[in-house]
Amino acid sequence: MKRGFTRSWRRELTSPVWAMPPLYHRVFYWLRQKAKWKHELVPTDRGVGIWLDPGMLITSYQIISEGVAYSEMGVLRLPSKKTIGKILRWLEKNGQVQIVAGHYGTTIKISNWDKYQPAHYETPSNNSKANGGKRKARKKPDPYAHLYIREINSHTEAESAGS
Repeated sequence: MKRGFTRSWRRELTSPVWAMPPLYHRVFYWLRQKAKWKHELVPTDRGVGIWLDPGMLITSYQIISEGVAYSEMGVLRLPSKKTIGKILRWLEKNGQVQIVAGHYGTTIKISNWDKYQPAHYETPSNNSKANGGKRKARKKPDPYAHLYIREINSHTEAESAGS
């Protein structure tokens, strides 16, 4: 499993997914965590590859079901594929995901992925094109920072001595 993170927004607490039973949020969260974070070529059994954009994944109802399974009082609870299908249709109806079923699995695209999960790893060529071919100027460190720190420390020492 690759390491990394995705953003989670407080606004999610007021979303329609949050108002549904916990399994809906669990499926949506699982999809967000498994979505590709960069452009990636996924190989297929026919020797052809499928390019996935950030925020997309190819999976199946069975894989999702196993991914969101949980243990309740020592008993493994595995949602049925029918339940997963119902949840995915609800997510699609409410604009959270876009789904295309095909021979290679179910392709799922998380809506507004680029708005909430900006690309963390841009290539230098993309950066130079965005800035009109110019590199960003580095912010220079403040040469007087040590004086500010001394001044703040002297104020706190004076306050603690006066108490």
